Amino acid sequence: MLPSPWILAGIFLLGVLSGFLNTLAAGGTLLTLPLLTLLGLDLAVANGTNRVAILLQSVAGAWAFRREGLLPLRRAFRLAVPATLGALCGTLGVLRLPREALSPVAGAIILLLALSLLFRPSLWETPRHTPASPAGVFAALFLAGAYGGFLQAGVGIVLSWALVGAGGMDLVRSNGVRTVLVGCYTLASLALFLRADLVNLPVGLVLAGGSMVGAVLGARASVSKGNPWIRRALGLAAGASALQMLWQAPGWFNGL
Repeated sequence: MLPSPWILAGIFLLGVLSGFLNTLAAGGTLLTLPLLTLLGLDLAVANGTNRVAILLQSVAGAWAFRREGLLPLRRAFRLAVPATLGALCGTLGVLRLPREALSPVAGAIILLLALSLLFRPSLWETPRHTPASPAGVFAALFLAGAYGGFLQAGVGIVLSWALVGAGGMDLVRSNGVRTVLVGCYTLASLALFLRADLVNLPVGLVLAGGSMVGAVLGARASVSKGNPWIRRALGLAAGASALQMLWQAPGWFNGL
């Protein structure tokens, strides 16, 4: 059963915001996962449904970066290999996690990331440039992909750290390469969620439509590191949503 037209319109706008934030820096999934659950989706289904939007926004973002001459495709596909392998492991892990455990785990992760947005914004806006060996870069991308396959929320900054440390890639080009990495590993992850029947395809496509618009806008604005007020607003909204998820989790806050 489809949500009402007003809810679908809200999902579309949520997709625009998510796609913009994910392409510009990171953090869009910090909003989409909790808000999809508030709309009535089971968290496991929301986690799978969100992958439809992530995949298509990655395609749109990659197209926009490529059009601007800021996406070295051959290198991007090479770097996508460890991220995709990691994502397969992460997705298999989350599919085996009991559903009653997923909400508190996801809520706690999103809450920690929201606190970092509020109190450590430099972690999101200024990835550190630290030289790394090829093995180190492979390991970093594998772990980032594993987390992306598990939950996705906030994975963009982890990928940015790995890419900026991988031979001097600048922030703009790292954003372009990141769209390819996320697109490749999300395709593999989404296939596993579809196989497990954990994707609401109509909602995912509406969210994806907005995400593609947001991704193109984010790519055009990628020379900016994001305004502090956006980070604070995102942190507050994500924190409130995470607390809501934790409050509704079975067995949490009993007796309060």
